[in-house]
Parts: sequence; C-alpha cells; structure tokens
Amino acid sequence: LKGRETLSTHVKIDTEGTEWEVLDWLLDHPEEIAKIRTLEMEVHFSFVVEATPGNFRILPERERLERRVRTMERLLEQFAVSGSTIEVYREAFHPEKECPCGEPVLHIPSLQLNQFA
Repeated sequence: LKGRETLSTHVKIDTEGTEWEVLDWLLDHPEEIAKIRTLEMEVHFSFVVEATPGNFRILPERERLERRVRTMERLLEQFAVSGSTIEVYREAFHPEKECPCGEPVLHIPSLQLNQFA
C-alpha cells in the first residue's frame, strides 16, 4: 500500500490461515486501510497454521473464535459486505437448498470491478 492514494486499491487476501494477523494490522493502521477501496478475502475461523503466533495458537478455541469475530466486526466498520460464500465449500452442502438464512449464494472467483460499473 506504500505510495497509494486514498481509496485507490483493490486488496485480495488469501493466505490460508494467516489472514488474521494481516487484517488486525490493517485495522490498527487507519492510514493504510484508508487506501483500500475493495477488500476481497478468504478467512478461516478455526484453522490454525504453523505461522500463527504462539500466544494465539495456544488460546482456547472459543477465545480464538471470539477474537476473530471481533476482527470481522471491526472490518464492518470500514467496509460494506457485497457477498459471501460462507459454507459453500463444505462437502455435500447445498446452500440453495439448505441455507435457512434466505441469502442468495454469491461467489466471486476473482472480483472484477466492472461487475459494479
């Protein structure tokens, strides 16, 4: 983001479990998050990778999940959600039939800004 102007950048985060440290860092640096126009990300709520800091890795699962939910809530203060694929990748799950929420399934393989033009 170095040298980028306000609201000038599309950021895609797909770091297979290490996204939480990146997201928390961004949220702690408002001058950097201000440069992001769109944020496309994949998150893993219960996945803990080797690169996860040790003090976070040893937390009870509930506390780890609560911290990650707080990170998502902080992101909602900065961004609007335009779609999700929550649970789409779970084996044998058919959200169009089984999702009680009524939210339409939306999958954006790679966000293209011209979709919103």
